[in-house]
Amino acid sequence: MTGGSAGLGAALVAALLARGYRVTCIDRHPPTLADDRLTFVPAELGDMKALGSLATALSDSVFDVAILNAGISAVGAFEAIAPEHLQRVINVNLLAPIELTRLLLSRGLLAQRGSLIFVASLSNRLGYPGAAVYAATKQGLEAFARSLRPALTQSVLCVLPGPLDTAHARRYAPSGGPVRKRMAPEALAERLLSRLGRSGTVYGSLPQQLAALAGTLLPGLMTGLMRRGLFVRLIGSPPVVDDSRT
Repeated sequence: MTGGSAGLGAALVAALLARGYRVTCIDRHPPTLADDRLTFVPAELGDMKALGSLATALSDSVFDVAILNAGISAVGAFEAIAPEHLQRVINVNLLAPIELTRLLLSRGLLAQRGSLIFVASLSNRLGYPGAAVYAATKQGLEAFARSLRPALTQSVLCVLPGPLDTAHARRYAPSGGPVRKRMAPEALAERLLSRLGRSGTVYGSLPQQLAALAGTLLPGLMTGLMRRGLFVRLIGSPPVVDDSRT
């Protein structure tokens, strides 16, 4: 589990432990949950050169499930965000999952009938004005997952969450957003794990799936709604980016 110390990742770790799994959490910070079956491996997923060493640290195990969940963002007017912050979003959200998948498969660290799970975003269907590079990485992750499915014996599942009620989501969301409409990460974790072992795409809820369908059939309308609901509020504030020191 990458990004397993907070938010959706922490909810997934707890749900997996409750199902009797032993879990390895890969993150910058240790999880707050204490359990003898939970192992923490510190890693900076934005550092592409360190991923080989990370895979070596995992080489004593063969995993039944690999969940590539870690993600960061950079929101605001695109031209106002520094290139190094945009590159970090690309590294963590897209390049690291691709390389970790390659390492897991090439080194035989994922069981032949195991499950490979990618956490993308509902922005794959709706766009994300004010976070264009984030949306691009998540779209790329879904395309990567779709392209892997025919070639692997493992199941490949891609999750497209909408807004979640997490500190991570609140950090990047425009101020004044409707918190009550955000999904509890625990609910999404249960929904996702109910599909464990099957390939395909999982949405957070039926309304989110319908919104995704609208984004496909009525892109102009949904782009306008996203602009009014997100972008006009985001550009009124300084950019918000990930700080790798925290």
